[in-house]
Amino acid sequence: MRILWYYKYNRYYNHDEWLHAHFAKAISQYPGVELKFYGLYMEDLYPNMIVTKWDYDVTFKDIVDKFFPDIIILNTKSRMFRDYEPKHPEFPGNIWLPRGWDNYKVKIPRIMIEEDYFVEQNDDWYAQNNISLILQRHYSQYLRGKENGKVKHLWLPFSIDPNIFKPNPNITRKNRICFAGANQGSPYVERREACRLLSEANLIDIFNNKEKIGDTYIKCLQEYTCHLSGCLTHNINPSKNFEIMASGSVLLTNDASNGKDLLSPANSYMTYKTDCSNVLEKAKEIIGNYDLRKEVTENAMKCIAEKHTHEIRIKELLNIIEQEFGRK
Repeated sequence: MRILWYYKYNRYYNHDEWLHAHFAKAISQYPGVELKFYGLYMEDLYPNMIVTKWDYDVTFKDIVDKFFPDIIILNTKSRMFRDYEPKHPEFPGNIWLPRGWDNYKVKIPRIMIEEDYFVEQNDDWYAQNNISLILQRHYSQYLRGKENGKVKHLWLPFSIDPNIFKPNPNITRKNRICFAGANQGSPYVERREACRLLSEANLIDIFNNKEKIGDTYIKCLQEYTCHLSGCLTHNINPSKNFEIMASGSVLLTNDASNGKDLLSPANSYMTYKTDCSNVLEKAKEIIGNYDLRKEVTENAMKCIAEKHTHEIRIKELLNIIEQEFGRK
């Protein structure tokens, strides 16, 4: 199977490469699959995996003549534009996709892997551009699209590379709660309140100004016994949850129904009430109980290994492609 993967590398923001380009690279190494990138600045990231360097004069026909794909995968709508402002629908965005990509005479199925669908008002753009299928990373957005969308939606949760996100036996963990990520702005109400309460009780170290990104973020997940997370006001299940669990830290997240019970058994993470009324109680329970931490993290790592690695998710993706489009 030949997969053309549309993606824009952002030279100034690339904190989540392992969710996107790394996942695509893992697919390219799967037996029977040949995957090539096309997109802005991808020559900076994977020069040996691009069909050709992006250029305004390169048409979709030019790409097909070099690499005739069986499937096209678009890696999140926002990355298909130079600039994208979903909160301002009057701004159409500056799309960089190759000219003729949407009306080529040979029909090639187009799949959108969508991460931020909660910012979209509807499916109009996807339908107008002949997207065949939207694979939602978040369960809540899969349900929303399934019920109201103009394009078929399926659920394909995040996954992790167990060679990257894993415990480090050479690091002695600090028996404290840690938060590393974003907690400013309206989507992060529960994270921010949980951080405030835990900080007042001196139970947490907070890194919310991009101190922990890339390799330092991975190391941070290995340095504490517990990491705080939350589902945002959009009711999502962020990739952070998988990364915390895989790294051998206790995941402490809020109890909103966002599909986590379908992804992982209840004994593989800890929850606090979304209003944060018991977050101190839960934090103290985790910090004070070694046996509890051991049980939860062992269950979490077992769950990740059995259900949420890149290899497992790739098999699920390829099975969807075969079932939906007959490609294999």
